[in-house]
Amino acid sequence: MSTSPAAADVSPLPPTAAADEAARATETVVVDERVASHVDPFLVEALDNPRHRLMVLRMELDIQNFMQNPQLQEFEFQNFPTSYLRCAAHRVAQHYGLETIVADSLVEGSVSRIVARKTAESRYPAIFLSEVPSNQARNDHETAEKLKFVIYQRPKAFQNGSADSRNKSGVPKTVD
Repeated sequence: MSTSPAAADVSPLPPTAAADEAARATETVVVDERVASHVDPFLVEALDNPRHRLMVLRMELDIQNFMQNPQLQEFEFQNFPTSYLRCAAHRVAQHYGLETIVADSLVEGSVSRIVARKTAESRYPAIFLSEVPSNQARNDHETAEKLKFVIYQRPKAFQNGSADSRNKSGVPKTVD
């Protein structure tokens, strides 16, 4: 048997820490399953892109404000510069059960408008888009779960006299 620091005893995780780690892993799987079953994959992909995430969340906020006002029946999205964002606007509206149409203007050169209308199926979704974690947040969470801490015993030489005199008497060192 070796007495080197590298071969020293490693403390196992206490039962509560192991249970907490298992609960977090289960929670991550449950969130991923909820996202997969309730959110359009196109929107999940858009939310993973930091450039598009802010725009999609802004669209969601606009729709939530529209849904809260019972007097409004139609909502017109702002003009989006790319077809990708226009597609995202349709998908966000459909996530809330809204019907979308493209209203073309009669004036040449003007941009078409995306209009969302409330229907009988319009309601708040089971999972909000703002609750969908970004890909980076999921990766950070997984990396944090994979970190393991190893506690080694101090070498015998340190305990038997090579430590300074304050530690011999049991007084802890402090930094002033």
